[in-house]
Amino acid sequence: FVIKIAKTSKLYRDRFNIILGVFIITSIWEAYHIVQNEAVDQSIIGFVACGIFLYLYAVRYVPSVLLDEMKRTVLGTISDGILFFDEERNCIYANGAARLMLGMGLKETASGFEKLLALTGEDREQSAVYDSKAMTCSKIEDGGEYIYDVEFHKLHDMQGKRIGSFAKIIDTTERTKRENMNRFLATHDKLTGIYNVDRFFEEVRNVLKDNPDKDFVVVASDIKEFKLVNDRYGREFADKLLIRIA
Repeated sequence: FVIKIAKTSKLYRDRFNIILGVFIITSIWEAYHIVQNEAVDQSIIGFVACGIFLYLYAVRYVPSVLLDEMKRTVLGTISDGILFFDEERNCIYANGAARLMLGMGLKETASGFEKLLALTGEDREQSAVYDSKAMTCSKIEDGGEYIYDVEFHKLHDMQGKRIGSFAKIIDTTERTKRENMNRFLATHDKLTGIYNVDRFFEEVRNVLKDNPDKDFVVVASDIKEFKLVNDRYGREFADKLLIRIA
């Protein structure tokens, strides 16, 4: 137990300290009764009391504390924002990611629900209607746009009574920008930014379909011997020329 106490974390150390202390106390208790040499051995009373204490502390209390500590550690390190609210929608917990996304103080939780409403653009009455909801919202901060997916769920006990709610905020800014860029590159020329052939044909078909009684003219142009521009002025100049023409 001494080795375990020296090597383990504080939470486990408290547990082993208590168990070691109980062992010492029961040893002293037993030694006392041996020295007294009483007709009736009453040391069993102390053993029972210490056994009950060990069970309540080491078997029931410490694992629940350990679980709570693990929850706080995990929730504190994940990149998604997590907030918990009681049945009156008072914020009782907000991890670091949620405080950063909502602009809350280092240990601030009281304004969590109002900050969440400000992000989603809803009011308190709207938020009280639904049991769960998912939405996408954005905010402008420091000259940049941030995009978030927000999930809100009410929590109920085994009897179906509401005990509170929680919200999860996922920062999808980079993912959304990447998806938008991929969609853009799928339909546009990478160098010039104008429609590629497939998108151009699609747009022409749409225009003709929407205007069946109109006549249109398609003008096609080409730069003859453009390779000479590449050879004479270089690739960088040729690319700039193509962009300018586009």
